[in-house]
Amino acid sequence: MHSTKRRSIWTQVGLWVCVALMTLHLSPRTAHIYALWWQTRGEVQALEAERLSLMREQAELKTQLARASTPLGKETLARERGWLKSDELPLQIKK
Repeated sequence: MHSTKRRSIWTQVGLWVCVALMTLHLSPRTAHIYALWWQTRGEVQALEAERLSLMREQAELKTQLARASTPLGKETLARERGWLKSDELPLQIKK
């Protein structure tokens, strides 16, 4: 009975040694996988922010396009760019 108990203790010690060796062996791989996950997470966040920015820009451009599709919108855009009608004269202020 004493030898069975001793064998059981050594079996447990051997198993714990195997666990410790496997942990030491797998730790660098685990750290590498975690580092890749962290890097990918940062890239995904950056791409998500860029996607949201592009969606806002798209909505703004659609609004501008809808505005520019009307005659009043076309005239407003032309005047913002400094264009005049053929019968208009630019405003000149003399001192």
